[in-house]
Amino acid sequence: MNNYTTGTTKFTMKIDFMESSGSYNMGFANLVKNGYSKHPLDDYNANNAFVVENIDYTQANDYVTGTTYAYKDDKNKWQTISFDEDTDPAASYALGPIAYAETKEGMKVGTDNHWYNINKSYPTFTVPNTQDYRTSISGFRVLTFHKKLLHDGTTYYQYIGMYNMLLDKGSDEVFGFKPDKTTGASPLQKFLKNKKISKIAECWEMENNNRTYCSFRDPDKRKDLTFKAFEMKNGQKTYKLNSVGSAPLVADSFEYRYHADADILDYIMDPIKEYNKYDSEDAKDYMAENNVDLLFDANDKTKNFDVRADFLWSKYKNWEKACQWVWSTCTDYVKSQGEYTQVEVGAVAW
Repeated sequence: MNNYTTGTTKFTMKIDFMESSGSYNMGFANLVKNGYSKHPLDDYNANNAFVVENIDYTQANDYVTGTTYAYKDDKNKWQTISFDEDTDPAASYALGPIAYAETKEGMKVGTDNHWYNINKSYPTFTVPNTQDYRTSISGFRVLTFHKKLLHDGTTYYQYIGMYNMLLDKGSDEVFGFKPDKTTGASPLQKFLKNKKISKIAECWEMENNNRTYCSFRDPDKRKDLTFKAFEMKNGQKTYKLNSVGSAPLVADSFEYRYHADADILDYIMDPIKEYNKYDSEDAKDYMAENNVDLLFDANDKTKNFDVRADFLWSKYKNWEKACQWVWSTCTDYVKSQGEYTQVEVGAVAW
């Protein structure tokens, strides 16, 4: 194997298994079939969901309020500039790059004394040879042999078995971050405001093999699975917490392997171990933009809990829908007519 054809360097050896539990097994099997019977990138191609950003520069003739312009720096590379915060934007524009640079410390320009308009277009990008990019299920078959040395010096190969070489958790290439090394294309998602794939991709890993959320099961056997789990304490209905006590219980079941909000998730899931992530740029920006505080207080775990919980649930919502669908196929807990289970008011259980 070489990394030019496999499309990724992150491989590991895994042995697949599927739990057997009657009709529930069928729902999980269908999820795998529908999700991975073809390569995920084929869906993007079929729906023209990938685009690339093309930028064309044309010489500007007049100043237009609110416009961002381009100019060439001393290394002949394109740079952008806006005059909106200047006292007299039109006058600043009229100076031209060379004279304007003399009024701005650190601004370097070349000999081109023109401002340029920035024209962007987003043509469709199709990923070629999608089967070169392996998924966590569509892997490489590997035949394994053990080379043995006999007493007389001869060697022979003992056949061990056939394994599937799969991706190790998240992989940039498979998610679409680097789908074409030959063209250098950096695809964007057309249906999500042309955002970079790295800003929208999610990769979640199950923490254990417990037969609850990690097995696509509702831990309280409710008819409709939800990542919000409750318990009664001192006569009050409260949220079940993760082992650290900093977040909802579901945080113990799934951890991210790839997510744009990695630093904030790290802090929410384990603020004691990841205490420094509270001061990360992403966390500071989020708290400032929403006027909230994520700070965890081990002596008062209710402090800011709703803020951390709401953030976590908002990031889990897509994955929650997938788990809900699998759980909805389970008929193991359907009661026969006349059999009842006592539940709290407003809840429905199998």
